Amino acid sequence: MDKLLMGKWAAAMIRSSRRGNRPMIELRNIETFFWVATLGSFRAASDKLNTTQPAVSQRIASLEADLGVRLFERDARGVKLTAKGHELLSHAERMLQVRRDMFEAAREQNVMTGTVRIGVAETIVQTWLPTLIELIHTTYPALVLEIEVDTTHVLRPHLMSRQIDLAFLMGPVLEARVENLPLCSYPLAWVASPTLDLGPEPLTLERIAKLP
Repeated sequence: MDKLLMGKWAAAMIRSSRRGNRPMIELRNIETFFWVATLGSFRAASDKLNTTQPAVSQRIASLEADLGVRLFERDARGVKLTAKGHELLSHAERMLQVRRDMFEAAREQNVMTGTVRIGVAETIVQTWLPTLIELIHTTYPALVLEIEVDTTHVLRPHLMSRQIDLAFLMGPVLEARVENLPLCSYPLAWVASPTLDLGPEPLTLERIAKLP
């Protein structure tokens, strides 16, 4: 077999091998393709990617060889996408977006997600609950809150039956399997009309019961 035939046979074997086992395309070549197409020149893409213009040309040539298509038309005025280049650009954008999403997911590995069912006593709803909800949404934006507002008497059994995950109540739950954490206190006072003329001495329950 002469050298010319040997060369053609080897080239045919390489093409056949590539069809059977598709080459691994480097993501940086796809990124380079995207920026050349977006910025309209190899020089601008090299500046964007902080590399040399010959390196950009080499990456594009490698990508074209791997894909088996021509991506750009080159002339004295610069480069422009071929019809196939236009078609493949959207695929390149999606692949780069997947990479960005992957890095974002890796950075957010400790993000709290899901739904938390909270029971809240009416007194708390009217005081510091709005501030708490705003803080939770700012700190854990992926967390969903389901809030049930009722009296402490109603919410206690809901907590014990696991209809809610967490409860803000007026007073503790006296159950061994429940952890109580004091959060705040509310000052309470008796208020009466000055026309009752109750005087400065302490009031007994019996006396209060007789008041109109």
